[in-house]
Amino acid sequence: DQLSQIGTELAATKGGTVNDNSNKDEKAAAKAARKAAKGERVAPEDTTSALDALNRHINALLAEANVVGAGISWEPKTGKPIIKVFLSGQNDTLPASLDGIKVKTKDVGAFYAMNVTCEQRKNQVGCLGAGSEDGDGQTEAASPRNWQNRPVPIGVSIGTDDLNAGTLGCRVSSGCHKYALSNSHVVAEGNTTLMQPSIADGGINPDDAIASLYKKIPIVLGTSPDVANRVDAAMFDAEGSSVGTATRSSGYGEPMATTMDAQLNLDVMKYGRSSEMTYGFIDTINATIIVSYENGDARFVDQVIIASDTKGEDFTLPGDSGPLVVAEGSDDDRKPVGLIFASGKGLTVANPINEVLNALNVNMDGEF
Repeated sequence: DQLSQIGTELAATKGGTVNDNSNKDEKAAAKAARKAAKGERVAPEDTTSALDALNRHINALLAEANVVGAGISWEPKTGKPIIKVFLSGQNDTLPASLDGIKVKTKDVGAFYAMNVTCEQRKNQVGCLGAGSEDGDGQTEAASPRNWQNRPVPIGVSIGTDDLNAGTLGCRVSSGCHKYALSNSHVVAEGNTTLMQPSIADGGINPDDAIASLYKKIPIVLGTSPDVANRVDAAMFDAEGSSVGTATRSSGYGEPMATTMDAQLNLDVMKYGRSSEMTYGFIDTINATIIVSYENGDARFVDQVIIASDTKGEDFTLPGDSGPLVVAEGSDDDRKPVGLIFASGKGLTVANPINEVLNALNVNMDGEF
């Protein structure tokens, strides 16, 4: 009705949410359709033996030609755990199994940090869909690339200079201090003022400044076994009312303050600058991968890999640097699971959210 529509528009303007239950049935139907298109997935069996085998062989796997990562996954039809190996090209020498655990491969092209543009990605890996080019300067109506009323909702465009365009992941806190969380690679060297939207999306410095860099976790470049990045994360001082805790009304709302560990087959969702609201499931855990940045490659360990639940649609697109991944449905609905930072062909990579919070020594701000 008209009153409900006014409330929805007002919430969108303010970057918040409304208590609108009218679309619950529509959301449930959409979720059922996604599940039907994807097919039933049997719950995974215990993965302890698979993880032991992966840990014993991960360095040998990454030394193989065109291998850019490996982690623990499962066979959705049987529930049996497997070791999934990610490839950037052909490899005919990988074993069929390791210590009795089946090995399966997946061609991802490469894993790229989310600020690597489509033009910079070989064969435009991870660039499905229209308007996927990072920093194309176009802002569609009611888009998270637009300027947002303050306090800024989470999941919208941010950046620190004219080249970087990323996503505000969420608000975190330490004591009474409030911070905006995103990726470390969203921060340009020498530019520490965070703007919303990014300059690439029409932001103006200093008029659109919302925070300043407080801390970022350095990314160690290199692919050798002694390199073990765990997070690509940074936080910005967001005192006052510059940053809120909920998505725009077209998103999932406010994340829970209680986090959870990633689990295979867990349904998840995210709201981000480029691809907005998308749905998926956790395909791989405990992954060690090689991620390509603009200035070199970096090895990451214990990462979470997500597949889309929607046929023909990626879970993320370039420019989705830093959105929060939250659980979808059940008692765990909206519990934070990870922080997105990279993608490959058909797959998205996230840092476990508890690793991020521990590295920065902060807590989630959200619904209790």
